[in-house]
Amino acid sequence: MRSAELRRWMEANITFPNSMVDRITPRTTEDHRAGIASRYGVIDRSPVVSESFRQWVLEDEFAAGRPAWEMVGAQMTADVAPYEKTKMRLLNGGHSAIGYAADLLGLSTIAEAATDTDLHALLVKFMAEVRPTLTDLPGIDLDDYAATIVKRFSNTAIRDQVGRICSDGCAKMAKFIVPTLVDLLERRESPCVLPFVLASWLHYLRGSDENGRTLSISDQSLGYLQPFMDAGASEAVLALAVRPLFGELAFTHPQLVSAVQTYLYELRTNGVRTTINHLLAKVLSQ
Repeated sequence: MRSAELRRWMEANITFPNSMVDRITPRTTEDHRAGIASRYGVIDRSPVVSESFRQWVLEDEFAAGRPAWEMVGAQMTADVAPYEKTKMRLLNGGHSAIGYAADLLGLSTIAEAATDTDLHALLVKFMAEVRPTLTDLPGIDLDDYAATIVKRFSNTAIRDQVGRICSDGCAKMAKFIVPTLVDLLERRESPCVLPFVLASWLHYLRGSDENGRTLSISDQSLGYLQPFMDAGASEAVLALAVRPLFGELAFTHPQLVSAVQTYLYELRTNGVRTTINHLLAKVLSQ
């Protein structure tokens, strides 16, 4: 904006390659600090604890050469976007698929959720429903990728807190769930699991689990849903009609609103496990 000459020079001489990284790094706890001190004799007040899995995808577009990052596991590509899409829809979306139900059931870690029989089956069916919206990519077998996610979530050494996964639900639904729903509905599919994920999140926003425990809800965008909350968190349309989060979904696909409302009512009436089991039976019968 300040100099056309500078702009031309930058466009000719500088590149800004996009990249995507995937590695689960839960919040640091006192147990982490104590474990490191005991095992290694090191006092580290801010250790970063992570899983063994790591993925780094990097656009191979550099103005003046680059280090040979592929020699240490980086995947070089012409376009990061489809890799990011796969990660967000399967891994991040998978976290949301089981996270809210897990908190409602009183589970505290994602490992507990992923090894729970009902939630494990829900996660598998969620990824199967998402799968048709993704394409095979060089270096990634989507079936293996999905199976690896289940294994990663089940890692008991990574005590990833359900509360972390459930935070900022408005942004996560808009980014990780809604685009998949749009793709499926535009293909005239009738998704079952994704509407349940939306319903489990909306049910969670009531603020208490199935045993009456108060849930700690952290969401900077919760103000968008004030009309839904004011109506007792029972009318799905009041949430799904919020355009900044859901776009035109509620207006162009009223069947989605009906599906979410049905699950929301069943969650309130019959509870989480019964609703999940009815959902799984429905998916198996299709």
